[in-house]
Amino acid sequence: MSGALGRLNRGKPASERLAFSFGIGFGEVLELERDLLGLELNLASKLGEDRARPGEILLTPGAVAGLPPALRRRLVPHGFARFTRRPMPVARLVSPNRGAKAHK
Repeated sequence: MSGALGRLNRGKPASERLAFSFGIGFGEVLELERDLLGLELNLASKLGEDRARPGEILLTPGAVAGLPPALRRRLVPHGFARFTRRPMPVARLVSPNRGAKAHK
């Protein structure tokens, strides 16, 4: 996806370039007609919209727990978020090309 975005942005001024950021959660959701509701959905939305920088993929603890070991090895701690009463640890998925060195 980042490769396609790079090709799309090639030659465009910074003010016209597209960027992505993701928040990923994993847990129960409630489906009401065309709406989805749930804590993990809300947390993932907040991470993607409010916390993730362009190009970052942030995960809730629920999403981390659901990952296979190969992807878990690509996670680095990314602080805590306070979307509920207790601080929630946030993880960032690192590109396989960068490894854990991309931790900031």
